[in-house]
Amino acid sequence: MTEKSTFPIQFPHLTKTNYKKWCIRMRALLGSQDTWDIVEKGYEIPVEDSRLSPAEKEVLRKNRKSDQKALTLIRQCLDESMFDQIADATTAKEAWEILQKEMQGVEPVKKVRLQTLRRDFEAIKMKEGESVSDYTARVKSVVSKLKQYGEKIEETKVVEKILRSLLPKFDYVVVAMEEAKDVSKMTVDEVIGSLQAREERLNKRNEESSEQVLATKATTEEKEGARGGVQYRASNHMCGKRNMFVDMDESVKGNVVFGNSSKVPIKGRGTILIRLKNGSQQFISDVYYVPDMTSNILSLGQLMEKNYEVHMVNCQLELLNEKRQLLARVPMSKNRMFTLNIQTEMAKCLKACVKDNTWLWHLSEPVDVEEAMKDEKWRRAMDEEIGAIEKNKTWELVSLTENQKPIGVKWVFKAKKNAKGEVVRHKARFVAKGYSQRPGIDYNEVFAPVARMESIRMLISLAAQNGWKIHQMDVKSAFLNGYLEEDIYIEQPPGYIVEGQEDKVLKLKKALYGLKQTPRAWNMRIDNYFQQNGFNKCPHEHALYSKVQGGEILMVFLYVDDLVFTGNDPQMFEEFKKTMVREFEMTDIGLMSYYLGIEVSQKEEGIFISQSGFAQEVLKKFKMVNCNPVSTPAEPDNLYAVGLVSRYMEAPTMSHWNAAKRIMRYVKGDVDDRKSTTGFVFFLGDTAFTWSSKKQAIVTLSTCEAEYVVATSCACHVIWLRKLLKELNMTQEESTEIYVDNKYALALAKNPKPLKQDVFVKMRTLLGVTTN
Repeated sequence: MTEKSTFPIQFPHLTKTNYKKWCIRMRALLGSQDTWDIVEKGYEIPVEDSRLSPAEKEVLRKNRKSDQKALTLIRQCLDESMFDQIADATTAKEAWEILQKEMQGVEPVKKVRLQTLRRDFEAIKMKEGESVSDYTARVKSVVSKLKQYGEKIEETKVVEKILRSLLPKFDYVVVAMEEAKDVSKMTVDEVIGSLQAREERLNKRNEESSEQVLATKATTEEKEGARGGVQYRASNHMCGKRNMFVDMDESVKGNVVFGNSSKVPIKGRGTILIRLKNGSQQFISDVYYVPDMTSNILSLGQLMEKNYEVHMVNCQLELLNEKRQLLARVPMSKNRMFTLNIQTEMAKCLKACVKDNTWLWHLSEPVDVEEAMKDEKWRRAMDEEIGAIEKNKTWELVSLTENQKPIGVKWVFKAKKNAKGEVVRHKARFVAKGYSQRPGIDYNEVFAPVARMESIRMLISLAAQNGWKIHQMDVKSAFLNGYLEEDIYIEQPPGYIVEGQEDKVLKLKKALYGLKQTPRAWNMRIDNYFQQNGFNKCPHEHALYSKVQGGEILMVFLYVDDLVFTGNDPQMFEEFKKTMVREFEMTDIGLMSYYLGIEVSQKEEGIFISQSGFAQEVLKKFKMVNCNPVSTPAEPDNLYAVGLVSRYMEAPTMSHWNAAKRIMRYVKGDVDDRKSTTGFVFFLGDTAFTWSSKKQAIVTLSTCEAEYVVATSCACHVIWLRKLLKELNMTQEESTEIYVDNKYALALAKNPKPLKQDVFVKMRTLLGVTTN
């Protein structure tokens, strides 16, 4: 308590992260106690007090008193660790400068931090769903830090940055402000006020919408060839059928006012799904649900906002999607309307000619929770997911504290299929909407190391060299095993909200799929487990762990939730599997056969790897499965060729297109299709005059069969050459010798017992051929 004040002093507490704000509060506190000048400027300490006059002694006494008072206030704001740093300071100025140097750093450090803040200022942009106040608060925070480090930043620059980094929906607002006012003379507060006013209007318009549209012709299900009106003056999409919506926000209300002043109520807004004639599906969002409407209205203006194109040429309207694909071409009617004729039993948006009321919703996976809850298979999958999460003790139900905002959640549904396209498993995953997390508040570190491909290939090579087997295990719901360092609150799962406690939220004890820090939390959990159980972490490859016991070795590679391990002791394998299953819920896959797109075949002869499946997928994606392959010599990794072509993706020419096609043709020729290669070369005298090297047309079942195919192809070519020489009066009387590797063919011929391979051999006839 001070001598004059009647209220207690609130001392701001200094931490390692709040120095800037602490300085502002301390200046105010010291100023209120008339001691800031003594901290900022200090005072002159005489060598001998005895030589001072009485007036000078009085001034010195007051300075010392103010200095000790200021030093006491500073010390009261520090914890034990901070206090030790200024314990030897004798004046308030000295203590202040020590803290300033410690928290701000020396001049080079200041420059680095200033550069970082400048980069943050340039990179800051308004996020989707972020309000104007939140966005401008972030900008002001960075500007404030820049000024604290001595950066002189003009208000005009801040105004331009705010206007330049807004979302596209504010473009018309910026244009209006630039045309109506001189932006260079506007203050930051004026700009923020204008933007907030426009934002309130937008929000109010979305909540209470009163749309002006023209009346359109009604359609009924009884009429074939019903007409759906497409009208360019409509300001929003509208639909009167509830079952056409994929999802809907029923909180959106309002009215639609028609040209005859009649009104119909809006009961919600959502997304509908249509299927076009070519079989593709198209979502249309922001569609108002108006039950009293008997036909659907498409707002062309709203479609244009979503990058659709509308062309009106020669009394025709053409509607193109964002990929410039034609969706509809409609001629103008006599009453200057654009009406699209569609053959349908119900009013549909855009064009479709399907005589089935269920055509819109024939989907293999549910699009929302409500639809999933109606299907027993998906309901069972959701129950399994919630059961696994609760068994893992991932969360607890709590009341939301002040200044906390729960993170949204959603369900993700996936129908797992086998190679034949049959659904073998229905999988429901409950995930958090991690994109709404805020850095520094909801998460800090997110990096999690994984094994590199070079390390995986080295492991395979090492195992092949030593004759080891490589095993693989998969962690079920791996991310649910990680522990969180932050307090994270999420909403209750849709469909599983606790009755009577709807206002409560879930506080996470462990990580959940979708959170940005989840991979790191899982990695830290399994890293601690490995190191506690005698494994050594490689300092050069953080996803590699090794364990050595009496000359026996076990090496484990970790890639997210996949574990690959090998070594020279099978007993260590079994012990490792048992301990891992006890600690985590895992699946023993057995010998590694497919990992990160690499197909692995472990045989007695060695370990063979390929990427035939991935190569086929790439060829299918670009519709080049049936292209002609090329045998251009190249490195096994065609990274250089791909990287070189990729440099010209911004503005490619025909030469770049041909180069990319050649790379794809090389991939086509490099696919391992298990076909052997037939190759031969013929000499006339000492001159080689004809040769060939190409894949065989059939898949041979053994080396012996491959040798017979080669000899047969060569013999056919010999017969043709001999006939050609005969026509040239150069008849060759002696037989033509063919030198061929026939070790297995001779072994088959010497075997008196007929084999199944003989059936294949009989399919080929060797005429006039002598093998050596």
